[in-house]
Amino acid sequence: MVSDLKIAILNGYPKASRERFDAANVGHPHDMYADFLRRYVPSVTLDVLFIADLGTTLPSGASLTSYDAYVWTGSDLTIYHGDDERVTRQIELSRAIFEAGVPCYGSCWGVQRAAGAAGGEVRKNPRGREWSIARRIRRTDAGRESLLLRGKPDVYDPRLPGRCSAVRRGQAGHGRRGVQRPGPGAGLRRADRRGRGGLARAALVF
Repeated sequence: MVSDLKIAILNGYPKASRERFDAANVGHPHDMYADFLRRYVPSVTLDVLFIADLGTTLPSGASLTSYDAYVWTGSDLTIYHGDDERVTRQIELSRAIFEAGVPCYGSCWGVQRAAGAAGGEVRKNPRGREWSIARRIRRTDAGRESLLLRGKPDVYDPRLPGRCSAVRRGQAGHGRRGVQRPGPGAGLRRADRRGRGGLARAALVF
């Protein structure tokens, strides 16, 4: 049983977007991650950081290695807007976490952010916004070994969100998660300095 974990949940949404969530009474993504983690790891210690807010820093006395892992929520920002400090500060933090060798997890925004931090390229999707409908996704051999796909049948129907950005080019040392499906940027993972892949350093799935 995993115990005594300390995890930082990094909410990538700017304040204005979070206020719209409040107005619509739909909840916040960091709360969903927190509920999940507390359910399966009741002893976990969680810090929530609103990392798109320019004044947000790590808690006093904390360093990047004070945490056992980082979890990134989604965001309605866009990685290829390189003139937006709310975006660039998240990419810079990603690079620092990678260099520190601390595991991190994210989806959708997490793939864009990790690709940008690792030297890849994220661009506006030339096809415009896509709403994905997929049926009968088949796990690859790598997917059968993935902790993220544990418990799924070999062939399954997922729920996939919309997106308007695409990871055009990843960086060397990254690979796709073990699922056969079309489209760029479907998945990304990175090994740590000790050569371990998947969740050892970062596992990011769109």
